Amino acid sequence: MASCCAPVSRLRLRSGRSALGTWLGLVLLWMGLALPGRALSVTPPSFEELVADASQVLRLQVERVSSRWDTTPQGAVIRTYVDCRVLRTLKGPEVATITLRFLGGRVGADAMTIAEMPELEAGVTYIVFLSENGRAFCPLVSAQHGLYPVVLDPATQEEYVTRSNGQRLRAVDDVQTPSRSRSTA
Repeated sequence: MASCCAPVSRLRLRSGRSALGTWLGLVLLWMGLALPGRALSVTPPSFEELVADASQVLRLQVERVSSRWDTTPQGAVIRTYVDCRVLRTLKGPEVATITLRFLGGRVGADAMTIAEMPELEAGVTYIVFLSENGRAFCPLVSAQHGLYPVVLDPATQEEYVTRSNGQRLRAVDDVQTPSRSRSTA
């Protein structure tokens, strides 16, 4: 199982605040990442592992993405909230809507970014593998490996599923293939 903490060197906090405030923010962020949850993973899980580790598997459409400052026991952090309409439940309880919560985001001039944290876009349909939404810093199983955009082929008008980097999935075993740079096929 992966460690629960992303290396601090992979985190960036940009703010108009003082250097001391930035340092304190990083310490508090590190403490927040030490809470139970999954780390961002670079090792792709198998399809069976994704399904087994997910409490929910949903096909959803993102309706709105917003970020705000939240107060935690460790201090203030920026979180991004992704409001979605559930199109189909593949595993877990049936729900009509869901709000996904991610650590990081941008509020005005302040930004807190975590390397390799997936970003969802309004209007896009995804298949997501979720675990510990609202408790973990990333609700997706194995971070970007739990996120699959659904794309419409303009020529054939058929939908297909891609990895978060744009690579087309042709079989469930493709989820475990290491990612290449972003592509269109």
